[in-house]
Amino acid sequence: MALLELQQIEKRFGGICALTDISFKVDENDIIGLIGPNGAGKTTIFNLVTGAYDIDNGTILLRGKPINKMRPDQIINLGVARTFQNIRLFKKLTVLDNVKATLYHKSKYNILDALLRTSNYKQIEKVIDNEAKELLKKMDLGEHLNIQSDNLAYGLQRKLEITRALALSPELLLLDEPAAGMNPKEVADIIDLIKKIHYQFHLTMVIIEHHMNVITSLCNNIIVLNFGRTIAEGTPESIQKNPSVIEAYLGSSSQKKKEETVYAKY
Repeated sequence: MALLELQQIEKRFGGICALTDISFKVDENDIIGLIGPNGAGKTTIFNLVTGAYDIDNGTILLRGKPINKMRPDQIINLGVARTFQNIRLFKKLTVLDNVKATLYHKSKYNILDALLRTSNYKQIEKVIDNEAKELLKKMDLGEHLNIQSDNLAYGLQRKLEITRALALSPELLLLDEPAAGMNPKEVADIIDLIKKIHYQFHLTMVIIEHHMNVITSLCNNIIVLNFGRTIAEGTPESIQKNPSVIEAYLGSSSQKKKEETVYAKY
């Protein structure tokens, strides 16, 4: 049974059909690449899987059970976490507090415990603090614990965002352009980091990325979208030779440019 399965998904925004008949499976422990030109519908798929958007038609299954009617918090509790193309940190909090803020979903104390600083509160706070520090150490961020997150270098901010997603203890991790805005050295580092995470945390991943070396270095299967439709699926080798994929990336007709402008926000 697939960990994640999309069946004939459709999503419309007004008169624009952002996704049409999208179907694919993600098996456990896979790293799947989701690629395509700007406006192809890649991030819309992540927003549907995580419950940020409602689907118009189709079904999304997690371990064979439909999740497309669930709230985002319910989907998170089932083991799905994501990052965003534009980094979303608590910028004025420290690196440590950014991760602790995510871990509080596990806390079992109430408001009275917090106000009175009960033994239950202190014990749980200690567990959360230790867990956050251990996770940051695993992600090579241990020396940055007390640095305000917006003072981190860009590559470290991206690493911190991924760390926060890991703090949710996911089975499925959705990475939206993890190498966006990075220089070649940072791109190489993020490839190594994702490999490390996959090995250490035994995660299934879906990655949206425009850096093809990231996709070909990490993914065993690639799904290619163009204007909300799947135009190809296969191994990195087959995708790089696929004429439809080459046309989608290199086509330069005025109609293509016009359509990209319409679809760009999806």
